[in-house]
Amino acid sequence: AKFAARGMLCCILSVTFLCGIMMFGDSSANNFMGRITRGVEKLLNTLWKWCSWILGERIMNFVMSIINWVIHERNPLLQIIYIVVVCGSFTLFIVYIWPYWGLFESAKTLNDGNNNKIS
Repeated sequence: AKFAARGMLCCILSVTFLCGIMMFGDSSANNFMGRITRGVEKLLNTLWKWCSWILGERIMNFVMSIINWVIHERNPLLQIIYIVVVCGSFTLFIVYIWPYWGLFESAKTLNDGNNNKIS
């Protein structure tokens, strides 16, 4: 489970990095970011060609229609992701923090509500 979570985190961070490069990079710039952007564009074009060759045009057109739906058309994905993040954060708080909440209350009453350390 630990390796699966780390693998998922690595995939999420990699995709976020690639999206950031594609959104903010300038491929015509003659600097380090320009070279990275051109490299990422070349990598994505190569992956698209390989997938088109392996999967065929019909499946790649379907993938393109999904990408178009997610990016350009109205859909409920943002609301769903928001609800998952909020509910997941609340669940993690309840599972991991709530059992220790009593420690804060007992520490507060230990010194009559005074936050100073006891010498």
